[in-house]
Amino acid sequence: MDHLFLPSAGSTLGRSPDRRGGSLLVPRLIIGLIQGALLYGFYRYTSYDAFDLGEVSGPLAAWVLIAAYAPPLWLAVIGQLPLRGAVIWAAIGTAVLGLMGLASGVLPDGSHSFEVMILCLPAALFCAHHLVVTGMRAGELVAPYPDYYEQAWTNGIQLAL
Repeated sequence: MDHLFLPSAGSTLGRSPDRRGGSLLVPRLIIGLIQGALLYGFYRYTSYDAFDLGEVSGPLAAWVLIAAYAPPLWLAVIGQLPLRGAVIWAAIGTAVLGLMGLASGVLPDGSHSFEVMILCLPAALFCAHHLVVTGMRAGELVAPYPDYYEQAWTNGIQLAL
């Protein structure tokens, strides 16, 4: 019982500490700079002159969705998967964001689909990210349920903090 209170016991609870933080600094900075450039380009393009979010469609919507949601996806996946898997998943996620932006526009009933996308895509990406990352870690298309539970619980706590 005394071994639990020794300074050498650490607080890792049987897991090895993450020592990759320094090696991920440069990719994280690059992703942040890319997001800043995308958002600055959007600002310069629109200049907020009579800008209405409901009127965003086509390439401009793809630009907004990619600038807003692709960098957080890349940042989330970069430390959780090996480089090859991270690039594949993040590239597919970014492509889906762009295609959804291109497909957005005015619906047949006159309403706009972009507002719904801007609200629902973070939840969809959060769920898809956990399904994909857990499956890739397990090496299967569908991972065992305990793996999904542990991954979602861990990331849910991180999201809350």
